[in-house]
Amino acid sequence: MNSTVFARTLIIGNGSGSVKKTDMRGLESGDTIAIRAGTYSYSQFSNLSGITIVNYRGLVVFAGQVVEFANNSQVVFTGTGTAGLTYGFSFSGQSRDAILTFGNHTACTWSHIEFRNCTGGNGVINPQTTMLKYDGIHDSTKEYYRCHFVHLHLVNCSSLMGNYHGPLINVQDSCEYAYILVDSSGSPSQINATSFYRADIHHWILNGILGHQDDDVGIFQITGNARIHHCKRSGHQWGWFLRLVQLSLDSSSDSYVYDNIDLGTDAYGFVDYRGFLSPPGISSPAGARLHVCNNTVGNYKNLINYVTPVLLNYGTKPFTAEVINNLRFHSRNAPTTDQADTLNIIDYGSENTVTATHNLYIADPIDNAVLKDTVDCYLESGSPAIDAGASVSFIQDDFDGVKRPQGRTFDIGAREYKGPGLRPIRENIPVNSRSIYWLIFPVGILAIAVFFITGWIMNNRRKKLVGS
Repeated sequence: MNSTVFARTLIIGNGSGSVKKTDMRGLESGDTIAIRAGTYSYSQFSNLSGITIVNYRGLVVFAGQVVEFANNSQVVFTGTGTAGLTYGFSFSGQSRDAILTFGNHTACTWSHIEFRNCTGGNGVINPQTTMLKYDGIHDSTKEYYRCHFVHLHLVNCSSLMGNYHGPLINVQDSCEYAYILVDSSGSPSQINATSFYRADIHHWILNGILGHQDDDVGIFQITGNARIHHCKRSGHQWGWFLRLVQLSLDSSSDSYVYDNIDLGTDAYGFVDYRGFLSPPGISSPAGARLHVCNNTVGNYKNLINYVTPVLLNYGTKPFTAEVINNLRFHSRNAPTTDQADTLNIIDYGSENTVTATHNLYIADPIDNAVLKDTVDCYLESGSPAIDAGASVSFIQDDFDGVKRPQGRTFDIGAREYKGPGLRPIRENIPVNSRSIYWLIFPVGILAIAVFFITGWIMNNRRKKLVGS
């Protein structure tokens, strides 16, 4: 393996074979490792700190074999090293895992990577090999802490990530999973993980990709807590959008599901909530609140005649949730099933507190002038969803990043209406805000008085000038 060092950049690889860097010899924090364009097999990067790894002068492909990462800190692995390439790193044809991680990774990033035909293992990224147990104190005993998995493209792959051990094994805490495009997936689940805490999952596009499966699963199937927002699922897919077993790490943490558009499931529904009872001796508390707000949900086909609510609480107690400002349409159950189409919440639990307000169900949103279409789900001018929602403190914008609210208050659904027909400014004054008129009245009187006094002074000056 040839290598050259200059200007704090270590260039490695000769276009074939493998590439490895397993220590900091010849490097300092802040340096860059650049991998020459080519096709490589098994490769390894470990025991690195503060290093950026990029592709160099073209596309770097890892074909057929796994790439291992172990015990790295603040390492950025990004395919942004060559102008004009969105995904400068490509993984192709791995029948097992594409990326395999061992030990602790703190503040590391994997970005601008494309995965093609990676069909085996526990997803294209597998974090569960080492069975790293969180000791309840040190972040270094977590598998991923404050890591980022962003700007990824999966084509004909299994899932992004699977981690089936928990609740304190291979902990993923305070990580981001964002700007991910999924095409032609062979798995109904993209993240299937326990020990998954304070995750930020956003800006996924999940295209119509999957035939029928037999499992009661979710695209995001999580034991832990997360914030899931600005994602879109469409086409023929299987399972829930989110199947959540609420669990927290060290202290109670809420879960949030908002500003999502979910238009693709042949069975099940949007959110399936399950509770978790911590085993003896484990301090991780269950519970906390669930917030399901400002989502647009529809086109559910339910080929197995299962319920299609915005939220299903499956026998968990106690349970606290709010389901607010959700727009739901075209969700069909068979006529003989127990649950009606129009239900937004089905609660099989007891001792629960569920707040459900400002939700809108429309059987046909086009005929009822609610939506312009059922693909992009833009609100129609004059839609009953406009200015019909409640304010939600943790939501600042809509699916497109448009600031909320655009009118007097939040619109219902994932998109705010922005266009002709917004309410005039004067209509945005709350009915009970009469104090503004008490301000306008004296200001007006004062202005009139100034006008007459000024006129009187000017008139007297003219008289004096004439008299002189």
